[in-house]
Amino acid sequence: MRSFSATFFLSIVSLSFFASSSAQASKAPPLKNTDFTAVQHPYGEATKAPNEIEKAFTEAQKSKRLVLLDFGANWCPDCRVLAGIFENPEIAKFIKQHFVFASANVDHLDNENMKIAQDLGVNIQAIPTVLALTPDKKLLNTDALIALGDARKMNAQQVLDLLQVWVDRGAKAEQSKPV
Repeated sequence: MRSFSATFFLSIVSLSFFASSSAQASKAPPLKNTDFTAVQHPYGEATKAPNEIEKAFTEAQKSKRLVLLDFGANWCPDCRVLAGIFENPEIAKFIKQHFVFASANVDHLDNENMKIAQDLGVNIQAIPTVLALTPDKKLLNTDALIALGDARKMNAQQVLDLLQVWVDRGAKAEQSKPV
């Protein structure tokens, strides 16, 4: 009977530990409005991206936000859909609260903006490729670089949920920094 009681007690303690650790992961707020419209030309001139991205990291360091970099092209249907999802008012507010956003037009994966991703340790194979980074350029979504690549098959809530995962990773990375 004693071993049963001890086993039961340990089971309860283990369950409460796992419940509390999973409860620490933030849940993205439910969207009230999931509407979006694909954007026809979401990416600016390719030559402007390096400066825009440099400014994003500078702003992120000042504001203590993460950096969200979107590598894509205006001819890419998933890129245009993803840009439309990012413009959903609730998602745009979430992004602005947690990230400094910048985009890079990589056209047909053959321009200088590909080097920006390479300098961050990423070899772009498909677009859209979205990077979530700390202000000191630590990549937070190494396991999900093209997770938003099927934007046409995703809904706005799924995109927001993934962004929340990256925000949580950023918070964890910040907490683990040496003081």
